[in-house]
Amino acid sequence: MRLLTSIAFDVRYQFRHGFYAAYALISLIYIFILITIPEQWMDPIFTLIIFSDPSFLGAFFVGGIVLLEKGDHILDNLFVTPYTIREYLLSKALSLALLTILSTLIIKWTVFGFRLDWFFLSGIVLTSMFFTLLGIVIGAKVDTLNQYLLLSSVYVTPFALPILLFFEVVDWEWIKIIPSYASLLLIDRQLSIPEALVALFYLCLSIFLLLPYAYRCFHHNVVLKKKG
Repeated sequence: MRLLTSIAFDVRYQFRHGFYAAYALISLIYIFILITIPEQWMDPIFTLIIFSDPSFLGAFFVGGIVLLEKGDHILDNLFVTPYTIREYLLSKALSLALLTILSTLIIKWTVFGFRLDWFFLSGIVLTSMFFTLLGIVIGAKVDTLNQYLLLSSVYVTPFALPILLFFEVVDWEWIKIIPSYASLLLIDRQLSIPEALVALFYLCLSIFLLLPYAYRCFHHNVVLKKKG
């Protein structure tokens, strides 16, 4: 129940600070791009756009949220209450995944028509959660927007490398170990069921491994600093 309350608070906070408005504008731009390009380019450009939406935008947006909460002193006494860091991390990851899903479905259904693809949607949710946790790691380490932009380029750029392999710009097979490659495959919607299950498992495993690191970074750089 506390987690649901936290997610509801995060959704209101994101709406109040214009994140939903920003996503709506970005979604309209994406839709305009997709309906104006040649049809043979539509699928690969759609994959690239949807991949960038929950990943790079998600990571940058959550960093902005953490910095806003630091500036608004929301985090000063938050963890003196029964509210836990894990609930904080999950709330951020799930609330931004909700925003990402809304944006993605609007784009997909506007351009391609209504069709539910559970592997596609699961890939979007897991990708959003992974990059949200990564964004929290970065946001916890910095105090200014300039610091965040600099550090995020170091953390996030390696996860863009699978784009090069996916579009056959390079043939570096080792890129497949990067979790975002599984994201691209799921978003592309060309996998068999066993392949999709393997990709989903790999994304879940990546989140499972990233979560304790995000916990330690947030605890050390935010909670202990506030207590200190």
